Amino acid sequence: MKAFAVIGLLLFGFAQFSFGQDGEGEVPKEDNFIGDFTYERLSIRERKPVPYPSQREADVMFARRIERIMDTKEKQNLVCRWPKNPLAVIVFKAAERGEITAYKDDSLTSFYRPDTVIMQLGQKEVIQVPDPIYEGEFIDSTIIKDFNFTDDVIKWKVIEDWIFDKQRGIYYPRIIAIAPMYKLMVDGQDLGEYPAFYVDWNEARNLLINEEVFNRHNDGARFSYYDWFELRLFTSFITKEPNVFDMEFKEYEELKDNDLGVLLESEKSKEKLFNWEHDLWQY
Repeated sequence: MKAFAVIGLLLFGFAQFSFGQDGEGEVPKEDNFIGDFTYERLSIRERKPVPYPSQREADVMFARRIERIMDTKEKQNLVCRWPKNPLAVIVFKAAERGEITAYKDDSLTSFYRPDTVIMQLGQKEVIQVPDPIYEGEFIDSTIIKDFNFTDDVIKWKVIEDWIFDKQRGIYYPRIIAIAPMYKLMVDGQDLGEYPAFYVDWNEARNLLINEEVFNRHNDGARFSYYDWFELRLFTSFITKEPNVFDMEFKEYEELKDNDLGVLLESEKSKEKLFNWEHDLWQY
């Protein structure tokens, strides 16, 4: 009887082992995740930016600094205005919290205090209002319109270097800084677009690596703003190339008030960048 009992226990254990191996009848692991998706998404939030390879000055055969303007109303750039995670909200909120530095100019030296980044962009307008003391008289009153970066930031400036490394034989761009552009309004007059502040790309990439971009093809394979910029998925046009007066194309005497001429100059600059590398090789 003991022998039969031992054999029965062995058969029962073997059956249980086989049952577990097949995966049938297993109790599924409890998933208490509650969020925007059915499952917890960690691939973007846990990523770290890949360090750039070091670049020796002796290997730089050619370098050229270019400034571009990226219009978020263009179809290819519409992802920057995705309501769930717009680029302007990410950058301005991070600057306000002090997570990234808001520099005053493209030299990336002087900067704004975090608590004044958005406040200094408010639009002031002087209007005439009735004098509460002297009837029939009017006095000046200053009203301040709060800066709404979700609506007021339409374009972004991208500053980048194009470098040819003779040692590795590659010609590549590297972003230096980005800047949100806003319209400067004084007394109801549009004075043009100016950078709100500049962000060092080395700081921005640590922030944007964990911020999702909308992927129209697959919700399960979204990438980050860092990928979007580094992979050059945006469309833009060149507004400035190195010149002795350090002026943008629109400031050239022959191109003032000539938007078509500025675009043609931009295309000419783009073609020069392409032809420089193309002319290095012989076929």
